[in-house]
Amino acid sequence: MLPADPSPRSLWALQPEPAGGSAADFLLHPSLSDLLYAVVAAMLLSGLGCLVRQARVYRRRELRRYTLLGTQDAHGNPLLYDTTRNAGNVLIRVVEGHRSTFELTDVQLRDGTYAAEPLDSYL
Repeated sequence: MLPADPSPRSLWALQPEPAGGSAADFLLHPSLSDLLYAVVAAMLLSGLGCLVRQARVYRRRELRRYTLLGTQDAHGNPLLYDTTRNAGNVLIRVVEGHRSTFELTDVQLRDGTYAAEPLDSYL
């Protein structure tokens, strides 16, 4: 039954005192809902951090045009390859009927393209 005076002092009197402890221990004890709020907040912050990290990685990936060194098309021009892969990746292409492997590099040529070195000549 609620008291006639709904002041905070009278409502405080309705809260039960925990056995074996003071009222201060009861107030400082975290509740289950506070724990759930903390867990949900941590999960949201973690998810936000992952999204920001993915956005940074995606922004760094730019389209690059690579010249496949040592190759030519039917008109005598070097073969070009456009990709968003980073330098250091190995590319496998069929050139003039046989399979060739190239390593993408950060070396920029005079025409503005990047060099893709043939690995078959080193093996």
